Amino acid sequence: MPAPNKRLKPSAADTLHWSALAVRHAEAVPGGRAAGFLASLYLNLGDAQASVGDVGAAAAAVQRAANHLAVLPPGGYREFVALGIHRLAERVRAASDVDAAPYPRTLAE
Repeated sequence: MPAPNKRLKPSAADTLHWSALAVRHAEAVPGGRAAGFLASLYLNLGDAQASVGDVGAAAAAVQRAANHLAVLPPGGYREFVALGIHRLAERVRAASDVDAAPYPRTLAE
């Protein structure tokens, strides 16, 4: 049996590296042109931080993701990202005593 392809199964550290790089690049785009990507990118970064055990950084990323949610137009994608933020906030709360503010599961809440 062939060895697993590492490109298809990145480590948690690899995922964190690429998520952080994506956030840095999006934040560097001038004129707010990447604003629509930031909620999702911060969500991914927070998930990667939680996966490597950096719960404090993950809590900060959850807050940043929630702060950028309003930029997304109403609809399915925004609801999907909001649910992801809510689930990550719950995961962060379960992992530590870090105070992660409650986030709605949907925009209707």
